[in-house]
Amino acid sequence: MGKAGSIWVAWVRRKYLSRSTFWALNVNSQSISWSFRKILKLRPTAARFLRIKVGNGDDTFFWWDPWTPFGPLLDFLGKDAPAKLGIPLSSLVKDVMLNGGWNLPPARSEAFLQVLCYIISIEPSQIWNAIRASKPPVPWAPIIWHKKQQL
Repeated sequence: MGKAGSIWVAWVRRKYLSRSTFWALNVNSQSISWSFRKILKLRPTAARFLRIKVGNGDDTFFWWDPWTPFGPLLDFLGKDAPAKLGIPLSSLVKDVMLNGGWNLPPARSEAFLQVLCYIISIEPSQIWNAIRASKPPVPWAPIIWHKKQQL
Protein backbone atom coordinates (compact mmCIF):
# COMPACT_ATOMS: atom_id res chain seq x y z
CA MET A 1 0.00 0.00 0.00
CA GLY A 2 1.24 3.44 -0.81
CA LYS A 3 2.42 5.84 1.81
CA ALA A 4 0.01 8.53 0.67
CA GLY A 5 -1.29 10.90 3.28
CA SER A 6 -4.99 10.14 2.81
CA ILE A 7 -7.19 9.39 5.78
CA TRP A 8 -8.32 6.13 4.16
CA VAL A 9 -4.75 4.86 3.74
CA ALA A 10 -3.97 5.79 7.36
CA TRP A 11 -7.11 3.97 8.53
CA VAL A 12 -6.32 0.82 6.50
CA ARG A 13 -2.75 0.78 7.78
CA ARG A 14 -3.84 1.12 11.40
CA LYS A 15 -6.87 -1.20 11.28
CA TYR A 16 -5.58 -4.01 9.05
CA LEU A 17 -1.88 -3.70 8.34
CA SER A 18 -0.45 -2.91 11.75
CA ARG A 19 -0.16 -6.63 12.59
CA SER A 20 -0.14 -8.30 9.19
CA THR A 21 0.99 -7.92 5.60
CA PHE A 22 -1.61 -7.12 2.94
CA TRP A 23 -1.01 -10.51 1.32
CA ALA A 24 -1.66 -12.48 4.53
CA LEU A 25 -5.02 -10.97 5.44
CA ASN A 26 -7.88 -13.50 5.48
CA VAL A 27 -10.41 -12.46 2.85
CA ASN A 28 -13.15 -14.34 4.73
CA SER A 29 -12.60 -12.58 8.05
CA GLN A 30 -15.74 -10.89 9.31
CA SER A 31 -13.59 -8.32 11.11
CA ILE A 32 -12.64 -6.87 7.71
CA SER A 33 -15.06 -4.44 6.11
CA TRP A 34 -17.08 -5.52 3.09
CA SER A 35 -15.37 -2.99 0.82
CA PHE A 36 -11.86 -3.97 1.92
CA ARG A 37 -12.70 -7.67 1.44
CA LYS A 38 -13.59 -6.81 -2.17
CA ILE A 39 -10.12 -5.27 -2.58
CA LEU A 40 -8.50 -8.35 -1.01
CA LYS A 41 -10.26 -10.59 -3.52
CA LEU A 42 -8.44 -8.71 -6.28
CA ARG A 43 -4.98 -9.59 -4.91
CA PRO A 44 -4.26 -12.38 -7.43
CA THR A 45 -5.12 -10.05 -10.31
CA ALA A 46 -3.12 -7.17 -8.88
CA ALA A 47 -0.10 -9.38 -8.17
CA ARG A 48 0.32 -10.07 -11.88
CA PHE A 49 0.97 -6.38 -12.49
CA LEU A 50 3.24 -5.71 -9.51
CA ARG A 51 6.98 -5.33 -9.76
CA ILE A 52 8.65 -5.12 -6.40
CA LYS A 53 11.97 -3.38 -6.02
CA VAL A 54 13.57 -5.30 -3.17
CA GLY A 55 16.11 -2.60 -2.31
CA ASN A 56 17.66 -3.47 1.05
CA GLY A 57 15.02 -6.10 1.79
CA ASP A 58 13.58 -4.48 4.91
CA ASP A 59 10.20 -3.70 3.32
CA THR A 60 9.74 -6.96 1.39
CA PHE A 61 8.23 -10.05 2.99
CA PHE A 62 10.10 -13.20 1.94
CA TRP A 63 7.02 -15.44 1.78
CA TRP A 64 4.17 -13.05 1.05
CA ASP A 65 5.37 -10.41 -1.40
CA PRO A 66 5.66 -11.29 -5.10
CA TRP A 67 9.35 -10.27 -5.28
CA THR A 68 10.39 -13.20 -7.49
CA PRO A 69 9.08 -14.25 -10.91
CA PHE A 70 7.30 -17.12 -9.10
CA GLY A 71 4.90 -14.77 -7.31
CA PRO A 72 4.47 -15.07 -3.54
CA LEU A 73 6.82 -17.87 -2.47
CA LEU A 74 4.24 -19.17 0.00
CA ASP A 75 1.91 -19.93 -2.91
CA PHE A 76 4.66 -21.32 -5.14
CA LEU A 77 6.34 -23.54 -2.55
CA GLY A 78 3.31 -24.42 -0.43
CA LYS A 79 1.93 -23.48 2.97
CA ASP A 80 4.27 -25.91 4.74
CA ALA A 81 7.43 -24.43 3.17
CA PRO A 82 8.25 -22.01 6.03
CA ALA A 83 8.34 -24.89 8.54
CA LYS A 84 10.19 -27.25 6.19
CA LEU A 85 12.85 -24.68 5.32
CA GLY A 86 13.14 -23.07 8.75
CA ILE A 87 12.36 -19.58 7.46
CA PRO A 88 9.63 -18.02 9.63
CA LEU A 89 6.45 -16.88 7.92
CA SER A 90 7.02 -13.28 9.01
CA SER A 91 10.58 -13.09 7.58
CA LEU A 92 11.68 -10.20 5.44
CA VAL A 93 14.08 -10.65 2.53
CA LYS A 94 16.83 -9.06 4.62
CA ASP A 95 16.32 -11.82 7.22
CA VAL A 96 17.64 -14.48 4.84
CA MET A 97 20.94 -12.67 4.34
CA LEU A 98 24.04 -12.96 6.48
CA ASN A 99 27.24 -10.95 6.16
CA GLY A 100 26.50 -9.82 2.63
CA GLY A 101 25.43 -13.24 1.32
CA TRP A 102 22.32 -15.34 1.16
CA ASN A 103 21.62 -17.56 4.17
CA LEU A 104 19.26 -20.13 2.69
CA PRO A 105 18.86 -23.85 3.42
CA PRO A 106 19.65 -26.42 0.73
CA ALA A 107 16.95 -27.18 -1.83
CA ARG A 108 14.56 -29.95 -0.80
CA SER A 109 12.31 -29.87 -3.84
CA GLU A 110 12.47 -29.04 -7.53
CA ALA A 111 10.39 -25.90 -6.91
CA PHE A 112 12.75 -24.65 -4.18
CA LEU A 113 15.71 -25.39 -6.44
CA GLN A 114 14.16 -23.06 -9.03
CA VAL A 115 13.71 -20.39 -6.36
CA LEU A 116 17.29 -20.82 -5.12
CA CYS A 117 18.66 -20.52 -8.66
CA TYR A 118 16.80 -17.26 -9.07
CA ILE A 119 17.71 -15.83 -5.67
CA ILE A 120 21.42 -16.59 -5.92
CA SER A 121 21.46 -14.76 -9.25
CA ILE A 122 20.64 -11.57 -7.33
CA GLU A 123 23.78 -9.82 -6.17
CA PRO A 124 23.34 -9.80 -2.36
CA SER A 125 26.26 -7.49 -1.75
CA GLN A 126 24.20 -4.64 -3.22
CA ILE A 127 21.47 -5.35 -0.68
CA TRP A 128 23.97 -5.89 2.15
CA ASN A 129 25.67 -2.58 1.43
CA ALA A 130 22.28 -0.88 1.46
CA ILE A 131 21.20 -2.27 4.86
CA ARG A 132 24.42 -2.07 6.85
CA ALA A 133 25.37 1.14 8.55
CA SER A 134 28.50 2.36 6.83
CA LYS A 135 30.35 5.35 8.25
CA PRO A 136 33.85 6.70 7.76
CA PRO A 137 36.43 5.54 10.31
CA VAL A 138 36.79 7.73 13.37
CA PRO A 139 40.26 8.84 14.51
CA TRP A 140 39.97 7.06 17.87
CA ALA A 141 39.12 3.62 16.35
CA PRO A 142 42.70 2.22 16.69
CA ILE A 143 42.55 2.85 20.45
CA ILE A 144 39.50 0.61 20.80
CA TRP A 145 39.87 -1.94 17.97
CA HIS A 146 42.86 -4.16 17.52
CA LYS A 147 44.05 -4.33 13.89
CA LYS A 148 43.25 -8.03 13.59
CA GLN A 149 39.65 -7.36 14.66
CA GLN A 150 39.00 -4.60 12.13
CA LEU A 151 36.97 -5.56 9.07
